[in-house]
Amino acid sequence: MRRATDQTDGQQDDAGPWQGACRSAYDAPAGELPHESWDLDVGDGQSWIRAIRICAGECPVRTLCISLRREFFPYSNPEGVIWAGVAYSDTGRVLDTDGLRRLAAARRGTTQQSRLGQNKVAEPTELHASTVPGMLHLRQPSPASAHWAQQGWPTMLRWSDQRPEPEQLYWALNAVPAAAAAGAGDLEVLDDLLTEIRMWLDRLWRDPSHAVRGNLADFLSISTQLWAETQRGRGAEDLDQIRLHTRLLRNLAGPALPPARSSPMVVPAYLPPQDRIRDGRLPLIQQPVGLAERDLHEQFLLLVAVVLSNSGGHVSDHLELRRPPGADGSRTGWATDHNGAARNLLGSVDADRQELQLRPGPCLSAVNRLRTRAQANHWSIEEIGWALADHWLVDTTLIIETAGVRRLHTCRSEVLVGRQPEKIWRLYLDVFHPQQFFPAQTSRPRRTTALRVVPPTD
Repeated sequence: MRRATDQTDGQQDDAGPWQGACRSAYDAPAGELPHESWDLDVGDGQSWIRAIRICAGECPVRTLCISLRREFFPYSNPEGVIWAGVAYSDTGRVLDTDGLRRLAAARRGTTQQSRLGQNKVAEPTELHASTVPGMLHLRQPSPASAHWAQQGWPTMLRWSDQRPEPEQLYWALNAVPAAAAAGAGDLEVLDDLLTEIRMWLDRLWRDPSHAVRGNLADFLSISTQLWAETQRGRGAEDLDQIRLHTRLLRNLAGPALPPARSSPMVVPAYLPPQDRIRDGRLPLIQQPVGLAERDLHEQFLLLVAVVLSNSGGHVSDHLELRRPPGADGSRTGWATDHNGAARNLLGSVDADRQELQLRPGPCLSAVNRLRTRAQANHWSIEEIGWALADHWLVDTTLIIETAGVRRLHTCRSEVLVGRQPEKIWRLYLDVFHPQQFFPAQTSRPRRTTALRVVPPTD
């Protein structure tokens, strides 16, 4: 978004009081915000991409900014600026990400040549080596993405009960910018979200009937271009490019302002790792005290720890039926009856992956027995499973069938190596206190649980 006062002084009062991130960037002292630039005469490709991303997804006055652009330039385009999320060259041509990348490369080459020209001892070979490599320059009519950007990125997909792809795609895309903002701490989640997005796009590309509104060729051109740029960003580990292009894809898939979720089968609202459990991890616990103020998913996990501490069930080593190596037998259900593990096996510990694999049925039965003593209502597997999944604590399974889409809060895996796979809740051990199961351990590396798309085996 480009501030209106850059074009004509005094117009801001007529337009009403408004301010976006671009105004803050221009008002800030020089050099204070080096990574955002709405002026193509300064900054670099990275700063321009970040500016467009802010316009596309975070600006509260984007609609007004688009109106002002149309008012000031009814028959032409701005020049050399980013306005309302659209980059314009010095001649007013709309620049996509590729165009900005080429402009940044040309600027770098010009700057290097200028510096070498001032250096009297520079050899000709150095000058040749520092020039911009040959680039392919294209002369063609403005692509469909340029017209789409000029219109304010309107949605091009139609939501309906017959086609779940647009809504599913929208909510998966909605979670990506926050997951990318978490950076290296949540790359597993980011990769799995991108996998799901690719799958929904592929279904739309193969069968766009009753899902695409407007020109089908434009939709295919715009969506494939944005997805290619997203993949380029992931390959280069450029999270800003991922955030920008998935935000634009979300605009393509649905409304700018997120609506209410109409289906429980869509991707839940993203939560960063530190917000999935209060204070980052559960406290050390042996007795069911102080649970009332905890959220449902936290209460359940704490009660599982209490059950294990009171020998109401066992967790085994993942490789064979035994106490997990290094674990405290009194806190993993192995304090007394070692041979009884098979009768009430709640799950297993995978030491290599630092995972706890829980069996929903036995866990709920043991926990509900504790709640019966406290005269509390029983929980159901569905209730607990979705509470865990909505807080991004367990892997989920996405099943796509001809008849529709199903998302499960479980995944199918072996609780013990060699056993028949079954539906389990799989979560990382670091949600518990480091000494909950392994007393000698003072800390554990932070891990994140991915929202994995698991191929169905039913």
